[in-house]
Amino acid sequence: MIKYLLRLIGIFLLASFTLYGSLKSFYNNKITLEPFTYEVKPNSSILDLYNGIYESNNFFEKSLFLLGIYLFDFRTIQAGEYLIDDSLFKVLTKMKLGETITHKFVISDGTNRFDLSSYINTLNLNNDCEDFSCIDLINNSIEGLLLPDTYFYKKNTNLSLLLNKSSSELKSYVDIIWNDKPIDNPLKSKYEGIILASIIEKESSSVEEKMKIGGVFLNRLKIKMKLQADPTIIYGLMPDFNGDITKKDLREKSNLYNTYVIESLPPTPISMPTKSSLDAAIMNSPNEYLFFVADGEGKHIFSKTYNEHLEYVNLYQKK
Repeated sequence: MIKYLLRLIGIFLLASFTLYGSLKSFYNNKITLEPFTYEVKPNSSILDLYNGIYESNNFFEKSLFLLGIYLFDFRTIQAGEYLIDDSLFKVLTKMKLGETITHKFVISDGTNRFDLSSYINTLNLNNDCEDFSCIDLINNSIEGLLLPDTYFYKKNTNLSLLLNKSSSELKSYVDIIWNDKPIDNPLKSKYEGIILASIIEKESSSVEEKMKIGGVFLNRLKIKMKLQADPTIIYGLMPDFNGDITKKDLREKSNLYNTYVIESLPPTPISMPTKSSLDAAIMNSPNEYLFFVADGEGKHIFSKTYNEHLEYVNLYQKK
């Protein structure tokens, strides 16, 4: 009788070790070779989770999955979007701790409403801000009201939260630097500063050149000379701009952004300016130059007179 009981105990222990070994192996193996995302819905069941992350409906694997849920205390997992890229044990640990996927929302330097709208449509955000209605637009324009940066969010976050955060950061920065605006800077309002910064942003990505270009535009504003900035014309032709500015475009009076025709600044910003462009517009003074031309290698040549400017145009633009 004792030998029989010992044999049963031995069989039981062997079966237990075998089962535990299978369980550990199952939980320590990668779920899949190719990572994928899975969203745990609120109030979903453990079986819903199994069916969501495993293609197989194998009875033994399902039994191991359910056994491990209780043995390793994974009965409480948090809803959200997760990356399935590791062992079952590590994935369930992420779900228990709520380590959901973090996404990036990037407002690019110098972007405009057309590019931003297209970009937003590709994101898994809850768009509760159609046509940027959650922001207090000026002249129906979102340009110049958001600070270019990278903002992090979880799936289905409200778009309005991100846009209002960006807008608040831009306003705060402009408020700070406006206090340091030089006396000889001719800008009359913070919004004028943002408009000019948005033009500078499209003219150059170099911080050093931005200050120089900003000084040119400030000089023009001071003497009431037209800005004659190609990026403003281009913005006024969007979204149908074909890539070429024609002589007709330069003379077109119906384009409210044609700074070859209009006096002073256009009615709204033309892009989202970075801090360096805002500095170049607001924390800057008119310089001695009135003209600049691209040298074809990513930089600009500056000149004080129109004749000097024409020489540089012929040298660098008409090769």
